[in-house]
Amino acid sequence: NRTVTTNSKGQTITLEKKYPNDFSGTTIYNHMIARNMINNEVESTSKNNGNITGGQKILYKWYNSNTQILTEGMNRYNRISQTYEPALRINHYDAAGNILEQQKVNDIASSYLWAYNNSFPVSETHNADYGSIAYSSFEAGETGNWDYSYGGINTSYQGITGKKAFALS
Repeated sequence: NRTVTTNSKGQTITLEKKYPNDFSGTTIYNHMIARNMINNEVESTSKNNGNITGGQKILYKWYNSNTQILTEGMNRYNRISQTYEPALRINHYDAAGNILEQQKVNDIASSYLWAYNNSFPVSETHNADYGSIAYSSFEAGETGNWDYSYGGINTSYQGITGKKAFALS
């Protein structure tokens, strides 16, 4: 996929995007193609008069016992070194494929907690790894990364902010 335009200075600006089909013959991309993940962007490059001015490569990897292909991270084009360098890493996913922790290279981590059957993020925390955060609304049923055992959810309570409570043992 290539778009070519001319800017007001008469320079030719080219934006090129590549997808798994552009990398057939590479194992991970062959698996993406077989799973019909053909619209997942793998690489984008911008050029000014043929010279690369920017770009990124999205890295993919098998997760969850080789059942899911998810983003491992992203490399960005460095104009000074003229190479792609790591820019973002996804450190942890849950079994549903939701990001639990990510970070820019040499930067703080951002962590996420999910609830309602892993459908919605309920917490985004900066400067903390996933193992250091916890949350629970007591309504969703998940423990929100708290480490405790409980005797189930009691629905007979009529609290001020909800109708459920954990029955702690």
